[in-house]
Amino acid sequence: MTDRLSCCTPVVALMVSLAPAFAGAAPLSNPVLGRIPAPVTLEYFTALGCPACEQFERDVLPSLLAEAEAGQLLVIVRDLPAPDPSLTHRALALLCLALGPRYLERRAELKRPSIVAESSPTGCRHDLAAQGVLDFNAAIFRARGFQGTPAFVLSSHRDGAARAHRSWAGQTSWSDWQAELAELQVIP
Repeated sequence: MTDRLSCCTPVVALMVSLAPAFAGAAPLSNPVLGRIPAPVTLEYFTALGCPACEQFERDVLPSLLAEAEAGQLLVIVRDLPAPDPSLTHRALALLCLALGPRYLERRAELKRPSIVAESSPTGCRHDLAAQGVLDFNAAIFRARGFQGTPAFVLSSHRDGAARAHRSWAGQTSWSDWQAELAELQVIP
């Protein structure tokens, strides 16, 4: 058994020695808000500089997060690559923002043009890998045929219920969201 592990010992030792450096790093994936599993999943595609996205995050998303905290909804935030190369650093910082009680407030702060300087750290463990996540989100966005942001995919996966998919792009009010969630029996 020792012979089988001897080839891997330097790799394991390296991983163990680097673990403290990564302990405080934000996760390298799309932010997932809510409890897993949830009967309904919302994928939210957003881009920097999108006024309708900012309105959604300010006026609607906090109410949706109440449903997420209740275990009725899972929200996946899919940030897209920066529309302008000069904003790439900010897009990476948004993706790598650690979740927590003030997540939406910190996210809004990062979106303000004066907050993130090109030379400041992004919070990502590895910017190239983070860019890969943004590019993957863009591929999903294109595959769904979306033309603009915000864009949404709402999926139901309740036991015994047919899987419902609904996709759309554009501004949606809180009352429209309430109707969507009521139809999927998330809220009464």
